[in-house]
Amino acid sequence: MDLRKRISRLLSSGETEGLLALAREEPRTVRLLISRSYDMEEASSWRAIRAIGLIAGRMPQDRARGLIQRVLWMMREESGTNPRSGPDILGEVLRANPDPFADVLPVVISFHEEEFLRAGALRAMARVGEVRPDLTAAFAPVAEVRLEDPDPSVRGAALMALAPLGREHCPRVLAKAGDEETFLFFDGDGLRPVSVSEAALGAARRMGCRGAGASWKK
Repeated sequence: MDLRKRISRLLSSGETEGLLALAREEPRTVRLLISRSYDMEEASSWRAIRAIGLIAGRMPQDRARGLIQRVLWMMREESGTNPRSGPDILGEVLRANPDPFADVLPVVISFHEEEFLRAGALRAMARVGEVRPDLTAAFAPVAEVRLEDPDPSVRGAALMALAPLGREHCPRVLAKAGDEETFLFFDGDGLRPVSVSEAALGAARRMGCRGAGASWKK
């Protein structure tokens, strides 16, 4: 079967282990997964993003560093591609390799200054923060500022980024509990609409804030 078709089948069925095995067998797998990550309104794109991170976690560090540099190049203007999925891909790579690539995290978060990459930069912060909040704590002010962003996906991502960072952020997070605008959230299986309010209450629950409700995550 053609490699693209094999990847499409595995993404459609959510067979992560199959993608990992395919990457060991066929070096082009990561490049093709990147190309499948662009449509952020398709669950298969998010599965591709998550798979890239897992594959990178099993790579030698020099190869993973090369992947990071390639994605960063694609995100910069000279490449002409500027994939909106770039920050999310890097977030997954850093989540899988937090210590050797801690120097890359500030670069990824800095993309919050670009409107079309803003939500992704904050989601990357959130994904790394779930495993290493000590690496993301210094960037809490970035997430706090973005709680007032006009885009609900940015506000939701900012709440996710603050969720691992402690009770001192409870007042700002709980202030968004009445925000009923929605955004698409990938829960590991598929995409579903989530309100900013749900994200706020989920973040508050993780922080241990008084008055928090049920979590928005599985």
